[in-house]
Amino acid sequence: IDLYLAEGFTGSPSSPFEEWILLLNPGLDQAHLEIDYLFPGGETLLREYDLPARSRLSINVDQVVGEGRDVSAHIRSDNPVVAERSMYFIYNNMWPGGHCERAVTGARNDWYLAEGFTGWAGSPFDEWILVANRNDQAATVTVTYMYPDGSTQVVDHATAPNSRLSISADAEVGNDKEI
Repeated sequence: IDLYLAEGFTGSPSSPFEEWILLLNPGLDQAHLEIDYLFPGGETLLREYDLPARSRLSINVDQVVGEGRDVSAHIRSDNPVVAERSMYFIYNNMWPGGHCERAVTGARNDWYLAEGFTGWAGSPFDEWILVANRNDQAATVTVTYMYPDGSTQVVDHATAPNSRLSISADAEVGNDKEI
């Protein structure tokens, strides 16, 4: 079983984030898991876990990879498991919040993201598109921004092999844009 989590950030003192990977083994047999943590530029870190039958495990990613890291995860398991990533934060040391994302069950070449807003100058909105390249070769990622009037804007990005890429939509399309 392969599962993927593209987004992750472990925060810093000026912008506290706390990232967790949450795993559930609903089956009757133990699951052996390998998690490859992927970082910008191609650095990786492998950790292994055993998850007993009908149990759950919470992994504090901050403690595994360190503070201030952009990180994606590729989870491999010998038995079916459920994986989610939860993040709790005080964004820009001002706005507390949290969100949860379930792992996707496979890598794909095409993704569609319906929600997007870059906010106005000084607003609390920042839009990021996060990509994990789990291949042994560099890849080109093409982002096509779609606007309410039907127009588009295309931007290409290079990704290193086995790496994580963070794309600032704000920087690419400007402020106050619905995309």
